[in-house]
Parts: sequence; structure tokens; C-alpha cells
Amino acid sequence: MTGAPLLEVRDLHVSYGSVAAVNGVSFAVGRGQVVALVGANGAGKTTTLRAISGMHARGSGTILVEGSPLKTSARAVLDAGIAHSPEGRQVFPLMTVRENLQVGAHLVKDRRLAAEREARMVARFPVLGERLAQSAGTLSGGEQQMLAMARALMTGPSLLLLDEPTMGLAPIVVGVIRELIEQLSAEGTSILLVEESADLTLRVAEEMHLMDGGRIVLSGPTGELVGTEEMRRLYLGGQGTTSSTSNGKESPQ
Repeated sequence: MTGAPLLEVRDLHVSYGSVAAVNGVSFAVGRGQVVALVGANGAGKTTTLRAISGMHARGSGTILVEGSPLKTSARAVLDAGIAHSPEGRQVFPLMTVRENLQVGAHLVKDRRLAAEREARMVARFPVLGERLAQSAGTLSGGEQQMLAMARALMTGPSLLLLDEPTMGLAPIVVGVIRELIEQLSAEGTSILLVEESADLTLRVAEEMHLMDGGRIVLSGPTGELVGTEEMRRLYLGGQGTTSSTSNGKESPQ
């Protein structure tokens, strides 16, 4: 990362009741950078995203956006340019595709701007354009994931928190998600990614932070971490990393 970070997390602690879920996590995300939080289930990755976006209360620690402390209210998070596409998609099933998109833009006062963003989402996800009047609950899993991401992007974020975007999806849809992440990064949108698919993560992430037991135990450029024993044991399931990906990084067999 070069220059001042867009997002900086310092010594974040988060608990569920008496159970500590995140213990002293610190990291940064630069402008246009894709950074991944990786590790086994229960490592604290999703909780970290939820604490940043205000979906779960922080215990202690500091979150800075462009050097300014981030308040915990949903409005403050949106005003800071942060959007969250959560695990499990969480679209509104009884609402139409268009209504779901409009929810993402409900704080946009300029209706022309909201319409322009909707047009961009339809251009990014043509299948959504074909289903604008269709109830979101009747979409396929892949279509719902596209809608969840499009809804988040309707806010015009500078930082997208992306939690398990390819869970349960067919390979062709995974490819669409990968291309979108690469496009957003190239356009200057920063992405903090949580993703169990090592292949996708190794292709798109510039930096990785390996979490275990609510702590970051290993951090660095993706290409440097892939061959480490801790990465193989805690994220790659002990597998080797011998096949090459399109950006020169390695992926697990």
C-alpha cells in the first residue's frame, strides 16, 4: 500500500456477551486496494466486518476513515463511504429487484443520481435488468448475490465490505464476481474481502491478513504468504500451492 490508508483499524476488540470474538486486530486498506481477511470459520473475520459497518458493537479500538474516527451509526458509516454486502446475501425477498436497489439508494437525495446508479448496476449485472419487476426471493442464489452487491454499490461507496460473495455459487457466477472485484478495484473502489474460496482470494487480493482465534497472526502481500506453513495450515487446509493463477500468484490444488 502506498500513501495514506483509506481505512485504518487499530486494536479492535469485539465480544459476543462474555465471549471475545476479535482480540486486538489492526490493519489498513489503501485506496483501490483489495485486502482479504482469511482463516478458518470462527476466526473473527465476519465479526470484524460487522464491527466496521456498525452491524455489531465494538468493544474498544479505533476505526479511521481518511484519518477521521468512524462513528458507529449506520448513517455515519454510509456518509463515510462504506457499504457492506453481508454474508448470506440478505436481500429483501418479497420486494422486487428494483425495490431492493432503491433501498440501497434511499439516502441519495438526488433522484437523477440514483437513477444513474441503477442504470450502472443494470449494465454491470444485465440479468438484474431483465428481472427488475421480479421478486428478489424468486432469484437464483447467484442472482441474489449479484443483487446484494448491486444494492451495496448503489450507495456509491469508496470502500466495499464483501463477506463470502461466492458461497454456494456455480463456477461461472464465481467468475463474474471475480471480474467485478477486479473492475471495482481498477476504478478506485477499495474492497475488504472475506472469502473461503482460496482460489478467488489469491487471484484478487493484494494483501492478506490471516486470522486465528480472533487475532491476526500473519500479514503481508498475498504472493509472499501463500507458501508459509501457517497459511497452509490455517487457510489452505494443509494443501500445496502449485498451480498458477492469471495474475502470477499461486492457488491451491
